[in-house]
Formats: sequence, C-alpha cells, structure tokens
Amino acid sequence: MRYLIGGSDDTGPELVGEKSKKPLRKVAPPVEEQQQTPVDEPIQQVEVAVVVAAPQPLESRLSSELTGIMGSFLEPEEYQRTVATMQQSLGIEPTAAARRRADQERNMAYDAVLQAVAAIMAGKEPQIDSKLKAKLLDVNHLERFMQVDGQTSILSTASAEQLEKVISFLLEHCPKLHSLNFSGCQNLTPEILKQLTSFTSLHTLLLSKTPITDEGVALLASLKLKELNMSQTQITGSTLDTLYRGIEILSLVGCGQLTDAGVANLGIKYNAQGIVIQQAMQLKKLDLSGTLITGSTLDTLSRGIEKLDLADCRQLTDAGVANLGLKRNTQGVVIHEAMQLKELKMSRTHITDSTLDTLYRGIEILSLVGC
Repeated sequence: MRYLIGGSDDTGPELVGEKSKKPLRKVAPPVEEQQQTPVDEPIQQVEVAVVVAAPQPLESRLSSELTGIMGSFLEPEEYQRTVATMQQSLGIEPTAAARRRADQERNMAYDAVLQAVAAIMAGKEPQIDSKLKAKLLDVNHLERFMQVDGQTSILSTASAEQLEKVISFLLEHCPKLHSLNFSGCQNLTPEILKQLTSFTSLHTLLLSKTPITDEGVALLASLKLKELNMSQTQITGSTLDTLYRGIEILSLVGCGQLTDAGVANLGIKYNAQGIVIQQAMQLKKLDLSGTLITGSTLDTLSRGIEKLDLADCRQLTDAGVANLGLKRNTQGVVIHEAMQLKELKMSRTHITDSTLDTLYRGIEILSLVGC
C-alpha cells in the first residue's frame, strides 16, 4: 500500500525534517498490486518525516511586497528610503547596489556642505538643493573634509563674521556633527566658541594654531569631547580642569606657555584631608611634545594612558620621568603604580637613564633618540 503526502508522489519534496504522525488518504495501487491487497484494508497511521519548505528570503519577500504595495504610490527616492529603513530595522544586509547608492548620496551631501561653506566664504548665500536637505542631517564628520594640507582648516582665512555664519549654517542643516576642524583660524573668538557648544553630538574638535586662551578653554566645558587638539596655542593649562574628564586624545604640541601646574589640571586632585576632589582625565593618548614642562606633575595623570609623547621637552628631568613609574614611600608601600604605557617618546631631551628602571615593563615602543 502506498500513501500520498501533499501533491503527487512523483514531484513531492524529499521527506526530511521533524517526524510526526497524521492520518493519510489512501491512494489506489497499480493493477499488479491490487490483486494482492485487500480492498477493505484499514487506513493506517505511519511514522513519516514532514518537510517544511524553506521560506523565501526575507529580503526578497520584503522587496516584492513593497513593490506591490507601496511602489504604486511612493516616489522612487521615498520608496528607496523606506526599503532601506525597513531593511535596517529587520537586520537585513543591504545589497551592493544599495550600498553604492547610499555612498553616492552621502558624498553628494558632503559636497553640498562644502559648497555652501565656500559660498559663505565668498560672501554669497549658500544654496541647498531641496532634495539634499534631508541627507544633510546625516552629515557628521567634517574634520577631514575641512582641511587643505592635512591639518589646516579651509576656514583658516575666514573672518569672525564668516565663521559665525558657517557655524549657524551647520547648526541648522547638520546639527548631528561629530567632528569639526578650525585649525589655523586666526579669527576664532569667545563668541564662536560659545556657538560650538550647541553641537551636542560633537566629540572631535581641532583648534590647533588658533588664538584660543585659557578663558576660551573653559567655554568648552559642556562638550562631551573624546578628542581635542589645541597644539601651538598660548594656553597655560590653568583651566584644563574644566574640561570633560572623558577626553581620550589630547594634543598640546608646542604649547610654549603650558606649565607643570597646567598638566596637573588633567590629573587627580585631593583636598587637605586627602579626599579626591577631581578625578584624572581618562586619557589614552597625550601629546605634550615641544613644551617646557619638567614632568613634576606627571604622577597625577591617569595610569591608563597608553601613548605619551614628551619629545623635545628640553626641561624634562629624571625626576619627572620617575613620576611615570612605580613609586613607593619610605616604608616600601606602593603609593602609585607605573603608568601602563605602550608607547613613550622622550627623544631630544636631557634625561639620563637613572630612573628608566621605574617605568612600566610592558612598554612596547620607547624612543630616546638624541638623548
């Protein structure tokens, strides 16, 4: 006796999968078998394997359903955005064509921003294509796009009025900016720095070779920055303690007025009773090269710094170097651990090797060229 499971017995799927028991309808056997099989044989229950056909890929179903349902009343661009949004929410990997299209749209948005900035620099009103306005909201990283020689900003020649207009434009059209580059802008004013605090998503700010002062640094206190570059400025460091303690990368290269007391404002502070009143900035990379510090306050810095650059610090002392290492009191009790450095640069300084033995033994790169 043969039994038929869903469809013809010639074209049905291969029987694999979970086992189940179910009543089956009887199928008449070939003529040669009919003589051997009683006509009134009862229907049996047999153990069979039931196959569940593989569902159509979700992306294909989504595409076909959207085409049929929404394609008739949505504009092509709106349709594509809707598909992309649904694919993202469902965790569907976009196709190569979709990724290329997204890259093209993103590049067009960045170009539109740069053209608008150029227009403002030329004393003209920026013109933005209405179709691109929504895309501008996704523009977030501008530090690389706003540099002309690897560092200096395209805004370096802008007047204070032009800078204010550029920032107003960016606040209106690109409020989600993560990074900005004002390196070399000689007309950066306190009012402009106050404007920058309106970018609540900003985490990278490049202000090297600008006239920023210690008072200007304090104006940045509300920004939750991860990276800040104030190299070759005239700050002393007196207000570095006002900055967000979560900064991970800080560059103060060539700050000729920076003092050891200023460096201490990056570190942990105690009151007279030994109670912590300020946590150390959670730095991963600190560049103090070309400054006049002695290193007398390096022991206050976070022990989690991985990369420290003290090259060309001509007043750096051996005692200053010892502040990076393990320290014990007169009873032999450890009073601070060695900084967990992976890279330390002290080239072209006047240090000796007298305190190098205190340094963390896991250092991977140590530069002492010209010492």
